[in-house]
Amino acid sequence: MPQDYSNESPLIYSLEDEEIDAKGGQEPTGASDRRDLIEGLRNHIRRIEGSSEFAVATLPGWSGWTLGMAAIDEQLGPQGLEPGGLHEIRSEALEAGMDAAAATAARRTFALLLAVRRLRSLERPGPLLWCLPMAAAYETGMPYARGLASLGLDPDRVVIVTPGKSADVLWVVEEAVKAGCLSLVLGEVAAVGVTAARRLSLAAAEARTPCLLVSSAGKPVITAAASRWRVTPRPSGEHPLDPAAPGERGFALALERCRARPVVSGALDFAVEWSDAARCFRMAAAVSDRAPAPGLVVGKAPESEERWRRTA
Repeated sequence: MPQDYSNESPLIYSLEDEEIDAKGGQEPTGASDRRDLIEGLRNHIRRIEGSSEFAVATLPGWSGWTLGMAAIDEQLGPQGLEPGGLHEIRSEALEAGMDAAAATAARRTFALLLAVRRLRSLERPGPLLWCLPMAAAYETGMPYARGLASLGLDPDRVVIVTPGKSADVLWVVEEAVKAGCLSLVLGEVAAVGVTAARRLSLAAAEARTPCLLVSSAGKPVITAAASRWRVTPRPSGEHPLDPAAPGERGFALALERCRARPVVSGALDFAVEWSDAARCFRMAAAVSDRAPAPGLVVGKAPESEERWRRTA
């Protein structure tokens, strides 16, 4: 039976069994034993919190993955995105209609492109599981094999699960992460409570499987996320060979949180495009060779733009 997350209660953490066995089941009496116990508690807390320093110190074999764009990758720390972390992809609350549909498409496409980057970083990539609530599938349609292939994903490697109830998504995602045989787990959720987020974060670290959560617009942020991205659709640039054709997919990204990043105030904003040829992100052509015009915020479309040339 799927676990009910509606009535969440705080988790109770304890020392690892091997730490207790090392003491022979006895309460430490010497100063050295007390220091060892305190250090064990500190390491256990770091593991629970997903501290990047603890992860680097104890898991040297881990290799993260990046977006392929130096300006962003240098903000992610030396190992890039945590391979055993929980990563949130969100957007601001938008009104219903075209804007809401474009924002949903942007969040979902960005998550899939991060999955492409993850699979390309692995020597022997395994399957990817995408948990899509049936309600979302009814609203936006089921994923299309040729569309996934155009993004760079092998449809044969994508396992799609469509729970009938949105409340079951977290259970499916957690069980998929714990399986330990997937390269990445992607789930679309309405909201995630503190306890459920911690459970997923611990499960991802234990199984060394990254988990991407695409949250609904306007919902509270996920506090246990190793990284948090705010994604907004952006008009594409002109096609280099055909001015009438759509250009590369465009996104306005804001890196709101990254555990390995030095503490800075506010989010870091980037206007990026996805290169289908190179399978990586790059600076948007409109802003890569010149400064933005006065009054124009980089990463947002001008107010005069009445419709997107192409939505992600």
